[in-house]
Parts: sequence; structure tokens; C-alpha cells
Amino acid sequence: MRSAAVQEIAQGWKDYSDTLPWLKDRALNDQNADVRSAAVQEIAKGWKDDSDTLPLLKDRALNDQSYNVRKAAVQEIAQGWKDDSDTLPWLKDRALNDQNELVRRAAVKAIAKGWKDDSDPLP
Repeated sequence: MRSAAVQEIAQGWKDYSDTLPWLKDRALNDQNADVRSAAVQEIAKGWKDDSDTLPLLKDRALNDQSYNVRKAAVQEIAQGWKDDSDTLPWLKDRALNDQNELVRRAAVKAIAKGWKDDSDPLP
């Protein structure tokens, strides 16, 4: 499976300068949704501190044609950027407005898990 190859390359060659640009290209341009999803997940895990990572994940969560890729991006944002003040409002938007029920459900679950002590997690 090509998605497994993406995972192995991301983990085994993280320190190579060509790895992140290649993963970004896979996340944006691969025709296979499983490959795009794997690339999104690996970018979130391995390059959280890169300034382009969160904008890329948000783009994939909003614009990818596959609900699986959007769902993976939502989950990674919820896990990796919980302390970012924009994350909860952004997740609320995805919970209410994504076109796919499974993406909305992932956003609701992320909110319930990560912000269970929030006084007003959802309207």
C-alpha cells in the first residue's frame, strides 16, 4: 500500500530536507485519498512546529474532496493544536458545517474529549 510507504518515508527520513515538501505534495496532489490522509497525519505528527503545517491541515480539512482526509485533518488539529485559541472555535465550525456526517462527528468527539471542562463547548 502506498499509504504505508508514506508513513515509513515520513518516519524513516524525517531529517531529510526533501521529505516534508514531498509529503506536502502527497497531501495536496495524490489521487488516492488514503495516501493524502497518511501524508496529512504524518505531517501533523512530525512537523508540528513548521509554520506551514497548521494552515495546510486546515486547508485539507476544509477543501479535500475526500471526507476521510478531512476527518484525519480535523483529528490531527484537535490533538496537536489543543492549546491554540483558534482550535476550539474552528472545531465547532467543522462540527456544524462540514458536508459529511463522519467529519462532523469527528469534530464533536474531539471537542468532547479535549474540551470536556469547557463551560460552553457547543451552542
